[in-house]
Amino acid sequence: MRDNERGFTLIELVVAILVILVMLIFALFFLRSANFTSDRLDAQRRTGIARIVQGINKYVADHGQLPPDIPTKLVAISSGANQYNLCSYLVPTYLKDLPFDPAYGVKLTKDNTASNDACNTPGLTWSTGYGIQRQSDGRVMVVSTLGTSGKITMYVPGTASPQ
Repeated sequence: MRDNERGFTLIELVVAILVILVMLIFALFFLRSANFTSDRLDAQRRTGIARIVQGINKYVADHGQLPPDIPTKLVAISSGANQYNLCSYLVPTYLKDLPFDPAYGVKLTKDNTASNDACNTPGLTWSTGYGIQRQSDGRVMVVSTLGTSGKITMYVPGTASPQ
């Protein structure tokens, strides 16, 4: 290029375009992987809810009725006060352990350290991150309100008629 002319050479333009393209490719890769992470978490939530529904179905097959006192308002499946302790009905007979939400489920020992023990371990405080409700029409739903794509709900089959 001549010293008295302004502008960019062809090589400088090509290098600038390549740098911009590389930055766009990296940006798309990182945005897409974040979306895959949320999809993976929701898939784990659906699987966890399905396992709880299967455990309730096994309980009904053995006892001829649902676990007692399933609340008519949506409450957490948890060991906490005013929550529903589904663990006492399903673990270990129908499930090895209750499934826990991959991001929000928690099990804590007496000294507030995380635990991998089953929910029926004495002294363990836990919350699955899922909820349960018996609706007015008799259907029982198990739900995750924390899904990244919205609420995830499954119903226990055959619970439409009141018992």
